[in-house]
Amino acid sequence: MSTLTLVPYHRKHRTAILNLLYYSQRAHVHLDWDRPGQWIEREGVQLMLAWEGNHLAGFIGLTPPLNGASWLRLVGLSSRHDGQSVLNMLWQGIQPNLQKSGIEQVAVLVIHHWLEPLLPQLGFRYKEDVVTLYRSEETDMPLPETNSSLVIQPAYTEHLSQIVSVDNAAFPAPWQMGASDIHQARRQASQYMVALTNNRVVGFQISTRHRGIGHLARLAVHPSMQGHGVGTALVTDMIQRLQQYDIKAITVNTQHSNYQSQALYRHFDFRRNGLDFPVWTLSVS
Repeated sequence: MSTLTLVPYHRKHRTAILNLLYYSQRAHVHLDWDRPGQWIEREGVQLMLAWEGNHLAGFIGLTPPLNGASWLRLVGLSSRHDGQSVLNMLWQGIQPNLQKSGIEQVAVLVIHHWLEPLLPQLGFRYKEDVVTLYRSEETDMPLPETNSSLVIQPAYTEHLSQIVSVDNAAFPAPWQMGASDIHQARRQASQYMVALTNNRVVGFQISTRHRGIGHLARLAVHPSMQGHGVGTALVTDMIQRLQQYDIKAITVNTQHSNYQSQALYRHFDFRRNGLDFPVWTLSVS
Protein backbone atom coordinates (compact mmCIF):
# COMPACT_ATOMS: atom_id res chain seq x y z
CA MET A 1 0.00 0.00 0.00
CA SER A 2 3.01 2.32 0.23
CA THR A 3 2.81 2.86 -3.53
CA LEU A 4 -0.63 4.43 -3.26
CA THR A 5 -1.09 8.20 -3.39
CA LEU A 6 -4.10 9.96 -1.88
CA VAL A 7 -5.52 13.00 -3.64
CA PRO A 8 -8.75 15.00 -3.29
CA TYR A 9 -11.20 14.93 -6.16
CA HIS A 10 -10.68 17.11 -9.23
CA ARG A 11 -12.95 17.21 -12.24
CA LYS A 12 -10.28 15.49 -14.35
CA HIS A 13 -10.86 12.37 -12.18
CA ARG A 14 -14.57 12.14 -13.10
CA THR A 15 -14.24 9.56 -15.87
CA ALA A 16 -11.97 7.30 -13.81
CA ILE A 17 -14.48 7.30 -10.93
CA LEU A 18 -17.43 6.50 -13.18
CA ASN A 19 -15.48 3.71 -14.89
CA LEU A 20 -14.55 2.12 -11.58
CA LEU A 21 -18.18 2.30 -10.42
CA TYR A 22 -19.31 0.63 -13.63
CA TYR A 23 -16.76 -2.18 -13.78
CA SER A 24 -15.95 -2.95 -10.15
CA GLN A 25 -17.88 -5.51 -8.11
CA ARG A 26 -16.99 -3.52 -5.01
CA ALA A 27 -19.02 -0.38 -5.62
CA HIS A 28 -21.34 1.24 -3.08
CA VAL A 29 -23.79 3.82 -4.46
CA HIS A 30 -26.42 5.36 -2.18
CA LEU A 31 -27.25 8.73 -3.71
CA ASP A 32 -31.05 8.99 -3.44
CA TRP A 33 -31.83 11.66 -6.02
CA ASP A 34 -28.57 12.07 -7.95
CA ARG A 35 -26.65 10.03 -10.47
CA PRO A 36 -22.97 9.53 -9.59
CA GLY A 37 -21.80 11.96 -12.26
CA GLN A 38 -24.01 14.66 -10.80
CA TRP A 39 -23.36 13.90 -7.15
CA ILE A 40 -19.58 14.11 -7.30
CA GLU A 41 -19.89 17.67 -8.62
CA ARG A 42 -22.14 18.86 -5.80
CA GLU A 43 -20.74 21.64 -3.65
CA GLY A 44 -19.36 20.52 -0.30
CA VAL A 45 -18.99 16.81 -1.14
CA GLN A 46 -15.94 15.20 0.49
CA LEU A 47 -14.28 12.92 -2.08
CA MET A 48 -10.89 11.23 -1.65
CA LEU A 49 -9.10 9.06 -4.24
CA ALA A 50 -6.25 6.53 -3.98
CA TRP A 51 -4.03 6.14 -7.04
CA GLU A 52 -1.32 3.68 -7.99
CA GLY A 53 0.38 5.50 -10.81
CA ASN A 54 -2.34 6.03 -13.41
CA HIS A 55 -4.58 3.32 -11.92
CA LEU A 56 -7.43 4.30 -9.60
CA ALA A 57 -7.27 1.91 -6.66
CA GLY A 58 -10.32 3.30 -4.86
CA PHE A 59 -12.27 6.30 -3.61
CA ILE A 60 -14.79 7.33 -0.96
CA GLY A 61 -17.33 10.14 -1.02
CA LEU A 62 -19.27 11.74 1.84
CA THR A 63 -22.09 14.27 1.90
CA PRO A 64 -21.62 17.84 3.09
CA PRO A 65 -22.31 18.09 6.84
CA LEU A 66 -25.84 18.78 8.01
CA ASN A 67 -26.20 19.54 11.70
CA GLY A 68 -22.91 17.73 12.38
CA ALA A 69 -23.78 14.57 10.41
CA SER A 70 -22.67 13.16 7.08
CA TRP A 71 -23.39 10.03 4.99
CA LEU A 72 -20.86 7.80 3.30
CA ARG A 73 -22.62 7.73 -0.06
CA LEU A 74 -20.06 6.53 -2.58
CA VAL A 75 -17.34 3.87 -2.37
CA GLY A 76 -15.39 2.20 -5.16
CA LEU A 77 -12.54 -0.29 -4.75
CA SER A 78 -10.48 -1.84 -7.52
CA SER A 79 -10.24 -5.63 -7.68
CA ARG A 80 -6.46 -5.31 -8.13
CA HIS A 81 -5.92 -4.34 -4.50
CA ASP A 82 -6.86 -5.53 -1.03
CA GLY A 83 -10.12 -3.72 -0.38
CA GLN A 84 -9.71 -3.36 3.38
CA SER A 85 -6.24 -1.86 3.07
CA VAL A 86 -7.28 0.67 0.42
CA LEU A 87 -10.42 1.64 2.35
CA ASN A 88 -8.44 2.05 5.59
CA MET A 89 -5.98 4.32 3.83
CA LEU A 90 -8.73 6.40 2.24
CA TRP A 91 -10.50 6.78 5.56
CA GLN A 92 -7.33 7.86 7.37
CA GLY A 93 -6.72 10.40 4.63
CA ILE A 94 -10.16 11.94 4.70
CA GLN A 95 -10.65 12.05 8.48
CA PRO A 96 -8.86 15.40 9.04
CA ASN A 97 -11.16 16.98 6.44
CA LEU A 98 -14.20 15.70 8.30
CA GLN A 99 -13.07 17.22 11.57
CA LYS A 100 -12.37 20.57 9.89
CA SER A 101 -15.86 20.50 8.35
CA GLY A 102 -17.51 20.06 11.73
CA ILE A 103 -18.68 16.50 11.04
CA GLU A 104 -19.33 14.68 14.31
CA GLN A 105 -21.10 11.60 12.97
CA VAL A 106 -20.90 9.56 9.77
CA ALA A 107 -23.53 7.02 8.74
CA VAL A 108 -23.68 4.46 5.96
CA LEU A 109 -26.64 2.48 4.64
CA VAL A 110 -25.29 -0.93 3.66
CA ILE A 111 -26.98 -1.87 0.40
CA HIS A 112 -24.23 -4.20 -0.80
CA HIS A 113 -23.07 -7.05 1.46
CA TRP A 114 -19.38 -6.79 0.50
CA LEU A 115 -19.06 -3.46 2.34
CA GLU A 116 -20.30 -4.50 5.78
CA PRO A 117 -17.29 -6.66 6.83
CA LEU A 118 -14.94 -3.76 6.04
CA LEU A 119 -16.65 -1.20 8.28
CA PRO A 120 -15.55 -2.30 11.79
CA GLN A 121 -11.87 -1.59 11.06
CA LEU A 122 -12.81 2.00 10.20
CA GLY A 123 -14.56 2.39 13.56
CA PHE A 124 -18.16 2.00 12.37
CA ARG A 125 -20.66 0.16 14.55
CA TYR A 126 -24.03 -1.32 13.65
CA LYS A 127 -26.87 1.04 14.61
CA GLU A 128 -30.18 -0.34 13.32
CA ASP A 129 -32.01 -1.50 10.19
CA VAL A 130 -33.96 0.46 7.66
CA VAL A 131 -37.08 -1.58 6.94
CA THR A 132 -39.09 -1.62 3.73
CA LEU A 133 -42.87 -1.86 3.65
CA TYR A 134 -45.28 -2.21 0.76
CA ARG A 135 -49.00 -1.72 0.17
CA SER A 136 -50.68 -3.74 -2.57
CA GLU A 137 -53.36 -2.01 -4.57
CA GLU A 138 -55.41 -5.20 -4.09
CA THR A 139 -55.86 -4.42 -0.41
CA ASP A 140 -59.45 -4.20 0.77
CA MET A 141 -58.62 -1.99 3.74
CA PRO A 142 -60.47 1.34 3.36
CA LEU A 143 -58.61 4.60 3.63
CA PRO A 144 -59.00 6.21 7.08
CA GLU A 145 -60.91 9.41 7.75
CA THR A 146 -58.79 12.55 7.50
CA ASN A 147 -58.58 15.86 9.34
CA SER A 148 -60.82 18.18 7.32
CA SER A 149 -59.23 21.32 8.80
CA LEU A 150 -55.95 20.63 6.97
CA VAL A 151 -55.20 21.92 3.50
CA ILE A 152 -53.22 19.50 1.33
CA GLN A 153 -51.77 21.18 -1.75
CA PRO A 154 -48.71 21.11 -4.01
CA ALA A 155 -45.59 22.65 -2.47
CA TYR A 156 -44.09 25.75 -4.02
CA THR A 157 -40.73 27.48 -3.82
CA GLU A 158 -41.96 29.82 -1.10
CA HIS A 159 -42.63 26.79 1.13
CA LEU A 160 -39.06 25.46 1.01
CA SER A 161 -37.70 27.11 4.18
CA GLN A 162 -40.69 25.89 6.19
CA ILE A 163 -40.36 22.41 4.71
CA VAL A 164 -36.71 22.23 5.78
CA SER A 165 -37.67 23.40 9.28
CA VAL A 166 -40.38 20.73 9.55
CA ASP A 167 -38.02 18.03 8.29
CA ASN A 168 -35.20 18.92 10.66
CA ALA A 169 -37.59 19.14 13.62
CA ALA A 170 -39.19 15.78 12.77
CA PHE A 171 -35.97 13.78 12.35
CA PRO A 172 -32.69 13.64 14.29
CA ALA A 173 -29.31 13.68 12.56
CA PRO A 174 -28.25 11.95 10.35
CA TRP A 175 -31.76 11.45 8.94
CA GLN A 176 -32.42 15.10 8.14
CA MET A 177 -32.57 16.64 4.68
CA GLY A 178 -31.21 20.04 3.73
CA ALA A 179 -32.61 22.56 1.25
CA SER A 180 -30.45 21.29 -1.63
CA ASP A 181 -31.57 17.69 -1.02
CA ILE A 182 -35.25 18.66 -0.99
CA HIS A 183 -34.82 20.84 -4.07
CA GLN A 184 -33.23 17.93 -5.94
CA ALA A 185 -35.96 15.56 -4.76
CA ARG A 186 -38.68 17.94 -5.94
CA ARG A 187 -37.25 17.89 -9.46
CA GLN A 188 -37.76 14.14 -9.74
CA ALA A 189 -40.86 13.62 -7.63
CA SER A 190 -44.28 12.80 -9.01
CA GLN A 191 -45.81 14.36 -5.90
CA TYR A 192 -44.45 17.15 -3.69
CA MET A 193 -47.23 18.08 -1.29
CA VAL A 194 -47.57 20.11 1.89
CA ALA A 195 -50.10 20.07 4.70
CA LEU A 196 -51.10 23.56 5.82
CA THR A 197 -52.92 24.89 8.84
CA ASN A 198 -53.45 28.65 9.04
CA ASN A 199 -51.17 28.94 5.97
CA ARG A 200 -48.33 27.34 7.92
CA VAL A 201 -46.54 24.18 6.71
CA VAL A 202 -46.98 21.46 9.32
CA GLY A 203 -46.06 18.46 7.18
CA PHE A 204 -45.04 17.37 3.70
CA GLN A 205 -44.57 14.31 1.53
CA ILE A 206 -42.42 13.56 -1.50
CA SER A 207 -43.25 10.50 -3.59
CA THR A 208 -42.34 8.96 -6.93
CA ARG A 209 -43.76 6.43 -9.37
CA HIS A 210 -41.94 4.18 -11.80
CA ARG A 211 -43.11 1.21 -13.85
CA GLY A 212 -46.27 0.63 -11.87
CA ILE A 213 -44.69 1.11 -8.44
CA GLY A 214 -45.23 4.15 -6.24
CA HIS A 215 -42.74 5.06 -3.53
CA LEU A 216 -43.22 7.36 -0.55
CA ALA A 217 -39.74 8.82 -0.40
CA ARG A 218 -40.27 11.32 2.42
CA LEU A 219 -42.97 12.00 4.97
CA ALA A 220 -42.43 14.49 7.77
CA VAL A 221 -44.77 16.09 10.30
CA HIS A 222 -43.75 18.81 12.71
CA PRO A 223 -43.54 17.37 16.27
CA SER A 224 -46.09 19.91 17.52
CA MET A 225 -48.66 18.51 15.08
CA GLN A 226 -47.93 14.81 15.38
CA GLY A 227 -50.99 12.89 16.52
CA HIS A 228 -53.35 15.37 14.84
CA GLY A 229 -53.91 13.45 11.61
CA VAL A 230 -51.37 15.28 9.45
CA GLY A 231 -49.50 12.14 8.41
CA THR A 232 -52.78 10.33 7.77
CA ALA A 233 -54.01 13.16 5.53
CA LEU A 234 -50.77 13.29 3.53
CA VAL A 235 -50.60 9.51 2.99
CA THR A 236 -54.29 9.34 2.06
CA ASP A 237 -53.83 12.13 -0.47
CA MET A 238 -50.76 10.40 -1.92
CA ILE A 239 -52.59 7.08 -2.35
CA GLN A 240 -55.60 8.74 -3.96
CA ARG A 241 -53.38 10.54 -6.45
CA LEU A 242 -51.46 7.38 -7.28
CA GLN A 243 -54.72 5.51 -7.84
CA GLN A 244 -55.17 7.62 -10.97
CA TYR A 245 -52.35 5.61 -12.52
CA ASP A 246 -51.81 1.87 -13.04
CA ILE A 247 -50.00 1.44 -9.73
CA LYS A 248 -49.60 -2.16 -8.54
CA ALA A 249 -47.99 -1.37 -5.18
CA ILE A 250 -46.59 1.44 -3.04
CA THR A 251 -43.39 1.12 -1.02
CA VAL A 252 -41.91 3.10 1.84
CA ASN A 253 -38.76 2.84 3.97
CA THR A 254 -38.38 3.80 7.62
CA GLN A 255 -36.07 3.14 10.55
CA HIS A 256 -36.75 0.04 12.60
CA SER A 257 -36.79 2.27 15.68
CA ASN A 258 -39.42 4.63 14.23
CA TYR A 259 -42.42 2.85 15.73
CA GLN A 260 -44.70 5.86 15.22
CA SER A 261 -44.28 5.86 11.45
CA GLN A 262 -44.69 2.08 11.25
CA ALA A 263 -47.95 2.34 13.19
CA LEU A 264 -49.17 4.98 10.73
CA TYR A 265 -48.34 2.81 7.73
CA ARG A 266 -50.12 -0.20 9.25
CA HIS A 267 -53.34 1.83 9.18
CA PHE A 268 -52.97 1.83 5.40
CA ASP A 269 -52.15 -1.89 5.20
CA PHE A 270 -48.45 -1.41 4.53
CA ARG A 271 -46.62 -4.61 5.40
CA ARG A 272 -42.99 -5.55 5.93
CA ASN A 273 -41.52 -7.26 2.87
CA GLY A 274 -38.39 -8.57 4.58
CA LEU A 275 -36.04 -6.34 2.61
CA ASP A 276 -34.08 -4.61 5.37
CA PHE A 277 -30.80 -2.70 5.14
CA PRO A 278 -28.39 -2.21 8.06
CA VAL A 279 -27.20 1.26 9.05
CA TRP A 280 -23.76 1.66 10.58
CA THR A 281 -22.53 4.84 12.28
CA LEU A 282 -19.25 6.28 13.49
CA SER A 283 -18.46 9.14 15.86
CA VAL A 284 -15.74 11.38 14.50
CA SER A 285 -13.18 12.28 17.14
